[in-house]
Amino acid sequence: MKITLLTFWISLIGFCASAQDWNYYTPLQSKGKIPSDFTEAYANKYKAQSENIESDEARKDRKQKDEFYQRSEYFINEYLVSGDVLFGDTITQYCEKIVDILLKDNPTLRKKLRVYVVKSPIVNASATGNGIIFINLGLIAQVENEAQLAYVLAHEISHFDENHVFDQYVEREKIRNGEDLYRRTSRAEQLQALSTYSKSHELEADSKGLGRYYQNSGYSMQAPIFVMDVLQYSYLPFDEIPFDKGYLESPHLKIPAEYLLEEVASITANDDFDDSESTHPNIKKRKLALLDLISDGSVGKDYLVSKDLFLHCQRVARYENSRLFLTYGNYAEAIYNTFLLKQKYGEDRYQRLTVAKALAGLSVYRNEGELYKTVKSHKKIEGESQQVYYMLSKFNKKDLNTFAVEHSYRLLQDYPDDEFVKRIFNRTLYDLVFENEMRPSEYSRKAIDDTSDVSLIALQDSINANRSSKIKNIKRKRMEDKVVSDKDYYLYAFVDFWQDTTFAYRFDDLAEKADDARNQRDHYASSRGRVHKKYDKNIALGIDKVVFVTPNYLKMDERAKDGIQYLTTDEGLTDYKNHIQSLAKKVNLDAEMLDYKDISTNDVEKYNDISILKSWIEERLNHENTDAIISDFDYVQDLREKYNTDYIAYTGNLCLRVRERAVAGRLIYSSIVFPLLPFTVAQLIIPDYDSFNYFFLLDLRNGDALMAEYNNYKTGDDSDYMKSVIYNYLIQIKEQPKK
Repeated sequence: MKITLLTFWISLIGFCASAQDWNYYTPLQSKGKIPSDFTEAYANKYKAQSENIESDEARKDRKQKDEFYQRSEYFINEYLVSGDVLFGDTITQYCEKIVDILLKDNPTLRKKLRVYVVKSPIVNASATGNGIIFINLGLIAQVENEAQLAYVLAHEISHFDENHVFDQYVEREKIRNGEDLYRRTSRAEQLQALSTYSKSHELEADSKGLGRYYQNSGYSMQAPIFVMDVLQYSYLPFDEIPFDKGYLESPHLKIPAEYLLEEVASITANDDFDDSESTHPNIKKRKLALLDLISDGSVGKDYLVSKDLFLHCQRVARYENSRLFLTYGNYAEAIYNTFLLKQKYGEDRYQRLTVAKALAGLSVYRNEGELYKTVKSHKKIEGESQQVYYMLSKFNKKDLNTFAVEHSYRLLQDYPDDEFVKRIFNRTLYDLVFENEMRPSEYSRKAIDDTSDVSLIALQDSINANRSSKIKNIKRKRMEDKVVSDKDYYLYAFVDFWQDTTFAYRFDDLAEKADDARNQRDHYASSRGRVHKKYDKNIALGIDKVVFVTPNYLKMDERAKDGIQYLTTDEGLTDYKNHIQSLAKKVNLDAEMLDYKDISTNDVEKYNDISILKSWIEERLNHENTDAIISDFDYVQDLREKYNTDYIAYTGNLCLRVRERAVAGRLIYSSIVFPLLPFTVAQLIIPDYDSFNYFFLLDLRNGDALMAEYNNYKTGDDSDYMKSVIYNYLIQIKEQPKK
């Protein structure tokens, strides 16, 4: 029997989809050979693009194109190697197949385009001037079917085909320089003009995307209209379901009614919003324009590749978004998104672990009095998820910490050998004992009997029915006081756990250690890790191997139009990495460099390793001095063993040439005080710099920052100075501590 290539491909992806273990979902990873977009050096990309500039073009046009290629290729390159862009994964391949269908009659254009998926929960897609289409996971999570995704791709293809990216750059430059029609216009008028220009491109991409690529593809003609509704409400989660507080409750731990809003804020999105200052026309205008182009009776299908594959990709995107919300510290969003996952797909270990991580993180921020840093005001949230934000803001330190312990231990009971669940439980229980000074004796061993309490109050009311109001009210108040108050509700959380020797022993053991530590509190506080750690400029760590993850380098000039010196930045990064490696050899430190810009086409495993480590680093640095668990801790365990070290370094350098200020005034003053003139001229000739270097040494086991160095200096990127700074870092890492 003959099997088409498309059928075989779908079968293969279907097999991969069925192999997904949702209980142990792992972060999305790239697959296959690394495309040249990721491996080609920036300088080569820029050179290739600049060769397209015709020599007979006007000098001004040649310069404008050259500046555009320098700028756009640099930022696209940095985005590609940010760790957020995927290639070769199931979702990317799926999107590529949709583009194949849209461009089946235009193979020339198809060869120019590449599609990559971006690990971002934001609902968005974009096209670059060099033929790359980026599709965010947030969009995959929210579109209702394949046809809607296909229309978004057709829209982005049109942006590329019409060269909108370059045209908008040219228009911005005209506005910036006050050229042509923009002479003598106010800033407000210039912004208005740019907004109008951008909106015209969006409407053009809508119409040409529909007419050229989508209309004859066989996809449903309703989808372009319906996807506009998806975009209108894209700032909301992927579904709107009332949050059930029972999702976080257990038989003996109930959330008080006062912690919940009686009614959540209504959704205010309007399809006819004022778009006068927006880059996009409002939804109503876009719908009406599309309706004019769609003929009555137009038909088509919602799925041409595979409905099953679409649903699989969408589920992956939604699961990945829960993880992304955790890494961003958006714990309320992570909880609500995961609540929706349960409603849609049923509950699994990954979902429960996600909530355990979120509660653990929230508890740390609440304990340190910084919950406001991670939970936005509920007044800024619309729809059903607002309930979660409000509820979390009502928790105090003790009840939130108790929820974190209860949730993690209930999960541990179901997965007793899971080291990652154990880690969360141990940390949350530790914080309950040491940060909140709670002891086992403070928690009830007996369940609260709500029915008997209500019956007793009713009986008391009947007995005192004929008593004076004074006596009756006193008797009732005393009976009500016997019923647990909302402020004490969490003391019944562990009723089911006391018969479990593991829980009881661990709680008792920590309580005993905490009591012993009271006599030596200063000593114990100093052992708590990074929270209030003071960094010693002359430490000696005695470490033999460190992995350097994507060092950064940026060279800027305040006098230049864009500020960034693109080509010299690229050269400076190469020198910076070479300094690190050569000096590491001098101090006998094993320094392994993991950088996207050094990998070859077959290094996909290394590419994925860097992506995980970068995500871990960014989350750690976002927490600053808050002692929160890094949510990706379970994904770096294998990397610690693979690279044979627990230590990673993250470093970078910014070299900024500063514009001279008040030059005329200084020269006039120096001409009056003539002896100063030679010195003033010399100062003006010698360039001024304001540069900055940073270096973090992080412990993958617990997130501790063993080094956090910041150096400001007033020179350029002088090689000798840079080497001295780097050498100082490396010698502290390698040198053995004194006994």
